[in-house]
Amino acid sequence: MQKTILENPEKILLIRTDRIGDLVTTTPAIRAVRKKFPEAGIDFLASNLNHQALAENPYVDNIYVLHHKHFWTWPLLIHKLRKQRYDAIICFNGFSSKAAFISAQAGGRQSFGLTKARYAKYFNHPFPADQHMHATIANLNFLELIGIPDDGVEMDYFVPAGALSLMDSSYPKQAGSRRIAVFIGNAKKVDTRWPTDKFAELVGRLLENPNSEIFLIYGPLEEPFLKMFPPHPQLKKFKGNLVELGAFLKTCDFLVTSSSGPWHISAAVGTPTIGIISRFNYDCWRPLGGKHRFVRLDSGEKDIRSITVDAVYKETKSFLETFSKAV
Repeated sequence: MQKTILENPEKILLIRTDRIGDLVTTTPAIRAVRKKFPEAGIDFLASNLNHQALAENPYVDNIYVLHHKHFWTWPLLIHKLRKQRYDAIICFNGFSSKAAFISAQAGGRQSFGLTKARYAKYFNHPFPADQHMHATIANLNFLELIGIPDDGVEMDYFVPAGALSLMDSSYPKQAGSRRIAVFIGNAKKVDTRWPTDKFAELVGRLLENPNSEIFLIYGPLEEPFLKMFPPHPQLKKFKGNLVELGAFLKTCDFLVTSSSGPWHISAAVGTPTIGIISRFNYDCWRPLGGKHRFVRLDSGEKDIRSITVDAVYKETKSFLETFSKAV
């Protein structure tokens, strides 16, 4: 594909308006843009669902928020963006009608979109999105086509020191224990989320180890599922905002989850993960790097409910054994 080089912009708007995990997998691209243009003003348009994930990111100067369902707020948002007179708009989810529309309305001198044919008209420079490629690699390849070299695939998630201190004092780690975080997954995605009863069985088996300290991570959507986990002295709960979640996950030895935002946040703060996932999520969304493990379906199905507790327990037990050998 022919390159279209972006040269010396003074003001850049980056756009990613979907969910938390989508944004976290885009952070290597944000870092690459900042490294290429260290003196440029770089703003970011995020969504009401993901903007907190950028709260401490030093590569972004200003954050704007698109409220997906509050259409009446869009004219004011567009007005604010147009006033900035951006030299370049770079949209990483131009395959979304909303993101593509806002990209066009923001009035940049040039607009670059990772998009599909239906929405190519919204960009001066559309680039076809390969949604079967790993999301991080696709973003970096897109930037390469506009003259921005990649700076590695490591994801960023910056946690302030105050939040880390708060987590250490609020959730002191038991001496000799292994802290395992468990997130049931996006409550709305029934087929790509491992069933709650299987998580409950897995947790029950892990609690047989007296050195396991297990935290159930949850938000408002997952709260009804907590009743399926019987009380146990080693079983605890964590609920917090995205900054607090990143800080808490740094205190954990590893996270067990399906495809979810916390999966990517955990990887970005350096905490290993065990992902219970489909082949699609492995190919396109897995955290890259050697420290992560996966229990996946090898078929093309996205429905992971058939993955057994035995398979996940075996991987989790193996992970725990590596810690024992390292001591």
